[in-house]
Amino acid sequence: MSGPRTIVVGAGLSGLVRARTLAAAGEDVLLLERGAEPGGVVRTVEQDGFLLELGPNTVRPTARLIALAGDLGLAGEMVFADPKLPRFIEDGGRLRKIPFPALSPWTLLRAAAEPFLARRPSTGEESAYDFVARRFGGGIAKYALEPFVSGIYAGDARLLSAEAAFPKIVAAEREHGSVVRGLLASRPKTEPKAAPLPKGLLSFRRGLSALPRAIAAGLGERFRSGVEVERIERAGAGWRVIGGGEALSADSVVLAGSARAAARMVAGVAPEASRALAEMAAPSLCVAHCAWPADAFARRLSGFGHLLVPSEEEIVLGAVWTSALFPDRAPAGTVLITYFLGGRRHPGAAARDDAAIAAAVDADARRALGARTAPRLVRTTRYDAAIPQYEAGHRARLETLAEAERALPGLAFIGNFRGGISVGDVVDNAAGSRR
Repeated sequence: MSGPRTIVVGAGLSGLVRARTLAAAGEDVLLLERGAEPGGVVRTVEQDGFLLELGPNTVRPTARLIALAGDLGLAGEMVFADPKLPRFIEDGGRLRKIPFPALSPWTLLRAAAEPFLARRPSTGEESAYDFVARRFGGGIAKYALEPFVSGIYAGDARLLSAEAAFPKIVAAEREHGSVVRGLLASRPKTEPKAAPLPKGLLSFRRGLSALPRAIAAGLGERFRSGVEVERIERAGAGWRVIGGGEALSADSVVLAGSARAAARMVAGVAPEASRALAEMAAPSLCVAHCAWPADAFARRLSGFGHLLVPSEEEIVLGAVWTSALFPDRAPAGTVLITYFLGGRRHPGAAARDDAAIAAAVDADARRALGARTAPRLVRTTRYDAAIPQYEAGHRARLETLAEAERALPGLAFIGNFRGGISVGDVVDNAAGSRR
């Protein structure tokens, strides 16, 4: 049987945007998704009067994201968090407002000396922690980088590859001898004439799921849910996609799911790429939506949220103060906070039962936020393999994928394991020209 020219496997944002881009270019495309809903980890649910984000809570607006929302008829549904809301770092139970006024004068002086430090000779791959400590000092690595990596990547800065995770700052040192000087030199000499982006982090009135649902609706019958792809095979000059009790033929296949899923699908046709994908770490993570009466706190919470300076004992990575960002996402008189627990530094912690998760949240909220009562655990969501980690060897693994794409025309790998983990990166990469 003849199939569509391109089959895209996986209807997270990568797959949805790539399928939409191909369809807009006039290609015959079919998007397959094993679950019932599009969006992957971008998922919003309504429960007990709360609007809950089970994955990303907000996204940083990019020109492509704003244009995409407009094209989908979602411009009027966009909402933006107040950009003036402060962010906090929790250290030993104390909240410090960024940019860290409690840092010692020596730490600040050491960081300010970065433009005058000698360039590092190339001696191999360096961890993100070692890179930042070398350029800006150990205080900045501990109190700025480590909470960021733990809270955003659910990762460990001492394992993350500086070059893979933060290529711009590594290139800045390599090309200009200093991160600060390099970043300043890379700024455009004149301001672009494009309309300025809205300030504040982006969501939609009924949550981030509005975006994948709108893309899937626009694809119509080209989107099929409930189809689990088992493997892909070569079929002459084209491809055969096996799954859901049938074999579909195509000229091209785009694997847009997780690295783990892609590794399984290409094991027979691209074993080296399969091994590279399987080697990409992705830690387990628990997302806990917790509610308190507003009067449980001595003062109103006003801010984006807080990240913790990592420790061996504390399994909490950080929290988004959801009802401070968007008050209509919780019933009146209720505070909703989204906690993140587990990650790379605490393997197995996300699998603890709800009672243990609630206890960890309770302890942090009392210590850092002054909560006087225990939280109500509205919902917990656990991911066995959450955010891919750009750890040592990641760039070599990506080159293995590129070699497979060159050797096997019509095969492409896309996803947040390649080109950045943020929603904006995912959308930009999926809409790009690389197949």
